[in-house]
Amino acid sequence: MGGDPVPYADRLKASGVEIFCFGIGRSLRGELESLASSKEHVYNCDGFRDFDRLAKRIREDPHESSWSGQAANPNCDHLCDSPYRGEPFDPGCCDHNARCSCALLSGMHMCVCGPGYYGYSGLAGQCRACPKGTYKSKLEPAKQCTPCPAGSTTTREASTSLKDCFCKEGYEGDPLTGLPCTLKKCPPLQKPTNGFVLGDCEDSEKAFGSECHFLCEEGFELVDKENDIRTCLANGSWSGKNAVCRRIHCTKPPQPSFGRISCDKGDLLVGAKCRLSCLPGFIMEGSQERECLSSQRWSGTDAKCTPIQCELPPQLTYGQVIGCKTSEKPKFLETCVFTCNEGFQLEGPTFLICMENGKLLDPQKKQRKPICKDVRPPVITCPPPLVVSADKGSKGTTVNWKIPEPADNSGLRPKIFTYPEFIFPPVYLELGKTNIQYVAVDRAGHKSSCGFQIMVYDDEPPTVVSCPSKIEVTSNDVREAVFWDEPQFEDNSGRPVSIVQTHISGDVFVPGRHTVTYQAIDYNNNKNTCVFDVIMTRNTCPYYPAPTNGALSCSDWLFGQICQTFCNEKYDFVETPAEWYICNENSVWVTMPEHMPIPWPDCSKKAIPGKIRHMMKGFYYHGDCNDPQVQIYIKKVFLHRLSMRFEKAELCISKGACNLQTVTVHCGKVTDYLANNRRRRDVWEHAEKEELELEFEITIDVDQELNDTEAVLQNFLETIQNLKWDMDEDFSMEATTLAPDFQSDSDQWSENLNRSGAVMFTEGETTMECKPGSVLSNGLCVLCSSGTFYEPLAKECWDCPLGHYQQREGQMQCLKCPEGMTTEYTRSRNITECKGICLPGTYSPTGLETCLSCPAGTYQEHEGQKVCNLCPEGTTTASSQSVSILDCRDFCGAGSFSNSRLQPCEACPKGFYQPLIGQTACVECPGNFSTFRRGSTDVSDCSDLDPCAGEYCKNFGICTRLGRNAVCLCAEGFGGHQCEEDIDECIQKPCFNDGTCINTADQLAKRTRLQRYSSNSEDVQRRFNARLKSIKLSPCDPSTALFIVSPTGRDVTWKHREKSENSANNRDIKKFLVFLRSYILPPSSSPSCLNGRQVCRQGQGFRHSCRRHSLSAPVKLSSQP
Repeated sequence: MGGDPVPYADRLKASGVEIFCFGIGRSLRGELESLASSKEHVYNCDGFRDFDRLAKRIREDPHESSWSGQAANPNCDHLCDSPYRGEPFDPGCCDHNARCSCALLSGMHMCVCGPGYYGYSGLAGQCRACPKGTYKSKLEPAKQCTPCPAGSTTTREASTSLKDCFCKEGYEGDPLTGLPCTLKKCPPLQKPTNGFVLGDCEDSEKAFGSECHFLCEEGFELVDKENDIRTCLANGSWSGKNAVCRRIHCTKPPQPSFGRISCDKGDLLVGAKCRLSCLPGFIMEGSQERECLSSQRWSGTDAKCTPIQCELPPQLTYGQVIGCKTSEKPKFLETCVFTCNEGFQLEGPTFLICMENGKLLDPQKKQRKPICKDVRPPVITCPPPLVVSADKGSKGTTVNWKIPEPADNSGLRPKIFTYPEFIFPPVYLELGKTNIQYVAVDRAGHKSSCGFQIMVYDDEPPTVVSCPSKIEVTSNDVREAVFWDEPQFEDNSGRPVSIVQTHISGDVFVPGRHTVTYQAIDYNNNKNTCVFDVIMTRNTCPYYPAPTNGALSCSDWLFGQICQTFCNEKYDFVETPAEWYICNENSVWVTMPEHMPIPWPDCSKKAIPGKIRHMMKGFYYHGDCNDPQVQIYIKKVFLHRLSMRFEKAELCISKGACNLQTVTVHCGKVTDYLANNRRRRDVWEHAEKEELELEFEITIDVDQELNDTEAVLQNFLETIQNLKWDMDEDFSMEATTLAPDFQSDSDQWSENLNRSGAVMFTEGETTMECKPGSVLSNGLCVLCSSGTFYEPLAKECWDCPLGHYQQREGQMQCLKCPEGMTTEYTRSRNITECKGICLPGTYSPTGLETCLSCPAGTYQEHEGQKVCNLCPEGTTTASSQSVSILDCRDFCGAGSFSNSRLQPCEACPKGFYQPLIGQTACVECPGNFSTFRRGSTDVSDCSDLDPCAGEYCKNFGICTRLGRNAVCLCAEGFGGHQCEEDIDECIQKPCFNDGTCINTADQLAKRTRLQRYSSNSEDVQRRFNARLKSIKLSPCDPSTALFIVSPTGRDVTWKHREKSENSANNRDIKKFLVFLRSYILPPSSSPSCLNGRQVCRQGQGFRHSCRRHSLSAPVKLSSQP
């Protein structure tokens, strides 16, 4: 090879050959492009590895046929990225069973799998050992190893030469020399006597591994069952021994315990039979006769004689089984006795005996099941009587109570019914007594009842609708007839009230204040009053009553009246009154002198002062007044002399007692002359004209009433005033340098008093202090009048404030009005002036009694108010006397109703409508018509609707229409208003022989019952209508009337009964619908009927449909599949 390849390439391209050029590296790119058909035909490889991959991709082989042998391992390090490169223990890139070799064509070093291993790549993990039966002898890449010749294999994996191959077991030959390996064969076999061989083993040789099966004729068996199969072995001989057949014999079956066995005579060959039986009292379990089979086995099952046991005794609901256990089968002749719980009666056999046939039988040898029948009614206890008051402003109230929980000896909850029908708490009841009866009905139909009474009483007094205010009449006559509008009362009961009154309109009154009282009494003796005053005056000035304990004298003058006040004897004015009170031409009271209080004061009883305070002044000539010992001496002498003078006063001697409370000595000023000439060595040195003041108080206690209070008091005051003269004459002190004996008795005082020196007292001031509860007026004490109280700090009589009164004189405080009452004015004199404060929901011109109810559409949340508030526009109240804006509600819209005519409202039920707003009831559709929905607003919504349309009755119930209502005849096993209740028939355990009762009915059984009911529907229809015609119906008579009672979502089931349940004509009819009557509906009761129309009222029930039924039109019966 040599020369320039370009000319050769050009000739090839000229002849239409497409040339591709491949190179390693980028340096030969230009030369390759000159050879290739175009630049796109040139491909560069980065190295020999990529070139090798490209060659494999194009030619599918490396095109290497020889290798240079093993090269140094580092020559193949470029084939992988080893983390140990350069290390002494570097394992290299080649597999453990590969060598790094140089390809003689490409000159590349590669890892090549060695002899005994195959794989295109010799990299680590890519060389796999030649499997058994193959070998590889060269160092070259290989897809697989060379297989050994047919019929030969190797002893191990990774074989490297043909000489490793040898013939398999059962073959003979030599693979190394080329002698083929062929199968060895066994000679033909003979069939046994009375037998035969399968597998064509009698006529030809059989190769290694072939099998021959030996069988015996019927009634024979192989002597050695291990020789039934013989196999051609590797050495060309047969396994096992020659097969031999012999006759089959069966071993006699064992005799069962408590039993017998009898077999055919002779050998028990195939077909021989044995018969087995048990002793009396035992029952055979297994085969009573067995036959010897060719399998050397006996037909049937092993026989076993066991004591006779019957099926488990039936479980007795509501009873017990005595003598045997319900969990263990009774033995032969064992007796099971049945008893029922208290309240149940046994129906059926009282005992069952386990008989020889393994059945529990009664004494008549019949298989019957005992049942405990319920004979005791349920127990129900009603709540105690309830006494509740009516709602405010209402003639009833919503009453709640606990519904009785009936109990039954069966443990199942009985059904419960009520009278009145469908009355459930909470329910609105009107005033009076309501008797409620509960009836409990158990599953057996037994009934018990209880009742209680609810008393809704009226404790709300009548409401004052109108009451005249104060009536003031001015007249020049002495007597005048006065007229007024009669007060109006309403009672929450709606009944009229009786009126008791003190006056009637048109009575003649004289001048003065007159109280008129109207008292309203309702039927429950609740009372309310209307009280107003009629004030008759002869002028137009405001009326004021004459002074208490006094009189008012008035005379007419040109423009009005002129009056003067007077007090009774022994009484005086608490405050000084005006001389004249004049009603002027402007109808205003004025006083002379001016600006005196209006109205005039009251008169109170005169009283003796509690204390008299007198001040005396004088001079003494000797002694030091500032010395405490001197002051004590002066007090003693003064008290001694003064007490002697009190004994001479008439007030203190005959009327009560006078006590000297305090004496205070006040020393006056000392002149300079006295101060300069007093000798300090003698405190009792005589002093010239030193001033002395004595202040003393006298407490007077009078224990009786004084008729001549003023005269007696004046005498006493004169006595006090004259004390100074007595003191001038009798009271003297003598100067001495010795201190007086202040502890000495009166005799020693006399000795000191006889000494020279004297005290001269000048005229003093006398003041009086009234007792608490009285004030000084005109030199005398006067008690605070009624309607006032004494204020000790101010020492004045103050008016009683609002809400207080005082009936007595001379009191220290006023009395508070009873709770919830106050007065209209201050200075109230009697508790009768306390009036009740108007409660929320009422008002009056003064905010006090007599109070009027806020009319409908108004409310008042607070007490003591003079007006009521209007409800927001578009709302009103359900009644008068509303107390909150929350009572203002919208009217019920059309298609709804409520007891109050206001929200919240209930939609008219189906079959009713209401076109107006604010109604308390809905109107029933005419005839049998009904409405599609609730809340209908017009009679046009009423149409003739089939109540049985759709699947009204559940569980294959048959629907019957009566009027606008639908009634369901339920299939057996179902109950309820719409046959929605699944009745559990398994309660009484009806299954025998260990049967399990499942409370479900398959559709086939349901369809069968349904077909039986409706198979002759026309005949039943005819008989049903004929039955209806034969009944004399009286509208609304519960004994004969057909009516529907529709529960309002309550769990109430009604028993449907006929007059004669035993009549043959009724047997099919009663399967449909006849009379619908409640267990508890008494003969005197019937649903509400008003002129043949139903009345629907709100309140937890009472929905009746009572109407006349036309007997000429047949009743349509419809069923639902």
